[in-house]
Amino acid sequence: KWKNFTFYTKNLIIAVWWKSYPQVWTDGFGFELAKKFGLKVYKPYKWLVWVVTKEKLSDFAGTTIEAKVSLFYKNKENFSQIGNVLFTHWWLSWPTIYNAVLYWPDLDENPQDYKIKIQFLLKDGKIQVTKRLKKAFNLSENNLEVEFNINSLKSWKEAKVTAWGVHTDELTKFLESKKFPGLFFIGEVVDITGHTWWFNLQWAWSSGYCIAEKFRVIEIQ
Repeated sequence: KWKNFTFYTKNLIIAVWWKSYPQVWTDGFGFELAKKFGLKVYKPYKWLVWVVTKEKLSDFAGTTIEAKVSLFYKNKENFSQIGNVLFTHWWLSWPTIYNAVLYWPDLDENPQDYKIKIQFLLKDGKIQVTKRLKKAFNLSENNLEVEFNINSLKSWKEAKVTAWGVHTDELTKFLESKKFPGLFFIGEVVDITGHTWWFNLQWAWSSGYCIAEKFRVIEIQ
């Protein structure tokens, strides 16, 4: 719509990130623009996205449990967290899975190098699982752990967040480009990512505040 127009402005704020969740018009513009200006940009990858397993999970789809989730890369554990896990027909979801995804930016290219292990919890000496899960995995108080082979992550369309982005060394405390004054980057365009739940929304509000502070300081002066 605007391709034949030229706009002039003293300040430009870039808030549109990579290709995750295209329902809100994300198309990679923010990162591509940063690279055109010669700024350092870490390769974006999917976050807040489900993990597709090789194992079929439909017998207990819709089941949510609290468990210890561990991520293994080439048989070495590099992430572990206790929290909720949701089983669907072919994939694993919910906060512990989303957080684990932060630790495997190359999973889509090399899923064979990764495994997820879920350790079910005991309470008062009894295993805390549904009857369907207990039967499916032959679980008992002495057999609490299940290993899942990873097939892939769900697509960019299902990913709710883009991780990595414009290097923070390129920006001032007001998120303004050090090389190009008046050019700002906020939200998921910036290489600031934290564990869910709702970290991405908090960072969106906080980064917007940082830029507002720049103009508040100017106004005071």
